[in-house]
Amino acid sequence: MRKTILSGLILICISVSAKAQVVCLDQIDHKPVSEVLLMDETGHILGLTNGEGEVTSTGLPSSSITFSHIGYENEVRKVSAGDTVWLKPRAYVLPEALVTITDPNADFLKMSTLVRCYQYIGNVPVYFTEALVDFFVPRKGDRLQYTLSSARAYRNDAFISASGTESGAVSMAQNGFSNFLLNTPFPLSKSYEVRGTEDGTAFEIYLNGDKKGDIRKTVSGDYAINLDMFTEKEARPRTLFGRTNTITEKQVRQTVPDYTVGGDISPRDFLTYRMVIGLTTKYKTEEEVPLLNITEVFVMSKESLSKREVKALKTDDFFGNLNHSVRPDATEWKALPPYLPSAPKVILGALSSDLLLIE
Repeated sequence: MRKTILSGLILICISVSAKAQVVCLDQIDHKPVSEVLLMDETGHILGLTNGEGEVTSTGLPSSSITFSHIGYENEVRKVSAGDTVWLKPRAYVLPEALVTITDPNADFLKMSTLVRCYQYIGNVPVYFTEALVDFFVPRKGDRLQYTLSSARAYRNDAFISASGTESGAVSMAQNGFSNFLLNTPFPLSKSYEVRGTEDGTAFEIYLNGDKKGDIRKTVSGDYAINLDMFTEKEARPRTLFGRTNTITEKQVRQTVPDYTVGGDISPRDFLTYRMVIGLTTKYKTEEEVPLLNITEVFVMSKESLSKREVKALKTDDFFGNLNHSVRPDATEWKALPPYLPSAPKVILGALSSDLLLIE
């Protein structure tokens, strides 16, 4: 089933139409790239590509557009109706020097990560957060623990106040993210089926006979898993304390070091992770407002730990509801490895104007 269109954004193309159309394709295998975020020079959203790599609007700006996707190098260029944008795959490889040989029988896997969270109301960026987080993922159970070294949280107070997303008891504006590992679909449950493609170059993921995603080998030799997690159940409006929310999109992309057809894929062993969640929200009889949340995670190192080692640590428990910055000037930011991709320049440019640091 196709995703519901985010009502406040420029329409995502479902079929070829007479409107201005741009198609995003992989530079290597020439296949369409979905969930590419298009932004103008102010960081505002122009569109999000669909499963065919297409985005359609009634008009395109004459200025440069930024094409952003966790699996590809950022592309900045001007486009016209009917243009094809060739995206270069990002070769994200974790240096061996930063990986302690992991023990599959260890009690915990420690992953040191860089996390970026973006939130848009309509087409306007209202939150941007960068955080340095160590996750401690148990081999058994699902209680995710973490320590937060530093977080730089930025917020567009003026626009949020005018948008109505904080009316009532339930606020929809947030810069944190939930325990993402608990929401991933892997290891694949028995209800999912993985099939090899006819040419043997990829695998496809099916649920109840419907194709929901695929698994492809990347230029770095790892495997990229793309999965549409949106379901009929999630599409139903939910109301709490007068606020009604409806999920319209839920897409996951993660890269893993290896994959054997028929085997489980552990979300505890990914290299990069990206979740895109679209929804609409309204308070009582107010106008419905579209939101888009994007969470990206980049792993910087891995090591195995015992229960005793993790128990001796003082872990945090507030990241999912982070409402302020934490040690924003931490020295760790100066020591980030050079292979980590930068945030889009159009977002960084907004940090000194609309998006202001939350002290």
